[in-house]
Amino acid sequence: MPDILQTRPGTPWSGNRWLAVAVLLWLVSLPTGFMNLVSAFYFDPDDYGTDYYAAQVPKVVVVVLISILVPAASAAASVLSIRATRGRPWQFVPATIVLLLALAGAGFCLHVGIESIQRTVEFSQHAPK
Repeated sequence: MPDILQTRPGTPWSGNRWLAVAVLLWLVSLPTGFMNLVSAFYFDPDDYGTDYYAAQVPKVVVVVLISILVPAASAAASVLSIRATRGRPWQFVPATIVLLLALAGAGFCLHVGIESIQRTVEFSQHAPK
């Protein structure tokens, strides 16, 4: 059985290969989305001062950026899979499902990420009491 990522130089990837990459990236997006959820969760926010939260802002932004880029890359790979499988609905449908899941994940991470960044910036300006 040939390796899924091995191909002759100059030959385009098949739709199955792009779909496998899209599914793998979507599976990786699940833990990155969870990290996005917990990156700015502060159990007891009044334990730290504004300096602590000001130092946390870049970290939260990086986590949010990564958690959005991974499902976006999955969506891009599924679009490439759809383009490579024209006229074959049995391959088109799974790629479309992965595309919708990846877009939903990216939207969820964007929404949660914006709230996380806003909360951390707010805490860095005014210490919670």
